[in-house]
Amino acid sequence: MKKKMTYVLAGMLLTVSLVCMACGSTQETTALPDDADESLQDDGDENLQNDPNDGLGGDLNEDTVNDFSGFEGIWLGEADNDYDYMEFDGEGNWTLYLSGEVMDEGYLRYEPEWEAIYAYSNRDDSGSRIAMEEGQLYSAAYGYFNPGEGMEYLWYQDGGQLTEDDEPVSYVENGSGGSGNQNAHLDSYWSWDSDLCQRNVSEFEGVWYYDGDLSAEMYVVIDGNGNWSYYQRAPGAEAAEMDHGIFTYSTDETSTYYADSTVYDGASGDVAGDDWRTSGVVAGSGTITHDGKSVDVLVIVSETSAAFYRDESKQVLYDSVLFPMHIPDAEQTFNAISFDDMDGDGESDVLVSFIDEYGDNTELIWIWDPVERYVFREDLSTITIGDDAQDTGGEIDPVMNLADYVGLWEYQGENRWLRIHEDSTWEFVNDQDDVIESGALVVEENGVTLHFDGSGDTLQLELTVSGDLMDLTNGGSLFPVEAIQSSVPYFTRNGLEMNAEVELGTFLLTNGASSYSGEGNGYRRSDCYWEITKKADDIHDGIRDLHFDAICYIPESAISTAANGTVVVSSELYDAYTGMWLTAGSTFNNSSRGDNYYLHTVSWRGNSYLIEFTYSTDWDFQVGDWGAVLTKSYSVYLPADYDGLVFAAQAEPDTYEKSARKMQLDSISPEACVLDLDTLDPYSSLYFSLCD
Repeated sequence: MKKKMTYVLAGMLLTVSLVCMACGSTQETTALPDDADESLQDDGDENLQNDPNDGLGGDLNEDTVNDFSGFEGIWLGEADNDYDYMEFDGEGNWTLYLSGEVMDEGYLRYEPEWEAIYAYSNRDDSGSRIAMEEGQLYSAAYGYFNPGEGMEYLWYQDGGQLTEDDEPVSYVENGSGGSGNQNAHLDSYWSWDSDLCQRNVSEFEGVWYYDGDLSAEMYVVIDGNGNWSYYQRAPGAEAAEMDHGIFTYSTDETSTYYADSTVYDGASGDVAGDDWRTSGVVAGSGTITHDGKSVDVLVIVSETSAAFYRDESKQVLYDSVLFPMHIPDAEQTFNAISFDDMDGDGESDVLVSFIDEYGDNTELIWIWDPVERYVFREDLSTITIGDDAQDTGGEIDPVMNLADYVGLWEYQGENRWLRIHEDSTWEFVNDQDDVIESGALVVEENGVTLHFDGSGDTLQLELTVSGDLMDLTNGGSLFPVEAIQSSVPYFTRNGLEMNAEVELGTFLLTNGASSYSGEGNGYRRSDCYWEITKKADDIHDGIRDLHFDAICYIPESAISTAANGTVVVSSELYDAYTGMWLTAGSTFNNSSRGDNYYLHTVSWRGNSYLIEFTYSTDWDFQVGDWGAVLTKSYSVYLPADYDGLVFAAQAEPDTYEKSARKMQLDSISPEACVLDLDTLDPYSSLYFSLCD
């Protein structure tokens, strides 16, 4: 597995009233002319709104929409996905995995109201849209996944081995066969151990470069039989083999393999590296006691800090202290460390001592505080490092304190942020502020080192002259920010596609018009068509001057069905980057351009964009084959460098009650994100990009 480094007609023919809808669309409402068809919807038609299959369309029926067999199998997460894979059975039950652990599980269900399939969690009953998109599996909650054909053959099922033909066999070749058989056929898809999920060594065949860098000085070559060779090379020189051997596998650790050296007999080690405690970096040891609990630690000293790690095979940071100055040659001059209780409160304090080349002793002391943790006490310390008499050759460079790093840092171009806390803890989070990874950190001379909880992995981030952090291992930059804002536009990351185009004719909007009489009597939905034509699109003095008509064509069937009642269509403007609904009624104001403008400020990636617009509506009845035609004429002024303006034509809710609530959203949820608007199905809308 890969490592994770987280949408009425009102009045008579000459009397049209406009009602602003909330949810991203203005709802145009008009009463029908007196000469409209008097036929009312009969009882059978009225009952259509209670049909669970209403609106499915085409050949869809209750059986087909609940057939989830197309999802069955294993789906592997894309490279930027926070999860490894999802597994579905033929009934729509699913499980989400990361590093072999179950992160979530649940079931699929078709929702007639939204005409879409949703994945529901058994853990919190939350649901999110899920769909097939051009051969990929898209989950609104978990991202994109690709088909994992053949992956099922890499694992045991019920303790039996599987071949490519998915037939259980009992294969024996020069061995006893069964679970853990290392002598099984090398070209098979068999794993080594059913309980420990170990795969055949042939899957490791290839050249493995350190950190994935093709120019790395170190790399390992592995053949299909599990034989390996370790190489090193100097810049410009040929690589030399330093060691070689053969793979073996752990008998009690999941997915763990060992590299046995045939050069250094008996020098077997975990592929991930030797025990850090024997690598020579440990400067001291001791026992730290707090709240009556004691922890054995090992100490690593740098020129800026002393870090305390648990005395375990995995390198897990327990705590640390930051030196008040830069200490040259700290590893060489380090003398001793003590965790004795120096103030008599029963808690461990810290004393670190150094002896320099002149024989002078420096003692640095920190006293434990239950709130501030270790507090440096200059009054108790003896500092000789940097004395003029020692001629150290110049000033000591100042050291960045932890406070200089506390806050939020954004990975440039990634859906990932680093949050550093005052207690030296940190976490990586995504744009939903979900914690991906976490741990503790140590402030170093040139930046910080992150220590990952559980794995013992570390990541060094170097501080640049400009005050940013550089991830030299993975490549990338982190910049201090005030708040989390995804680098991926809102519409893009939520799967809201531009499914209609300006100046390319009409586009069908399923269930785009609703009709009823009185207070919701005979409520039903019908299709309509939308198009957009531009009248002007000019740029001057840094401002884009955009004028366009949004035209809705309503079929005669919708008009006649209403029978002197009400017909409703909905549309609105959105910002594609933030998902913000550019509300009409609640933002009515006067502009420098004149009275009666709607004003919105969109903030995106550190920039602010003022959007000003106004519009008018015009209704025409019995136009050709159409029962009614609505024309909305917009005038919009926006910065020339802003290109996120979207016009949305929106489907109507499936009940009158929801439609009535939708009319109130302008005051309930002004400027809300499109996915947060109640009664609106954003995935049923038509979206036109106005700035292309």
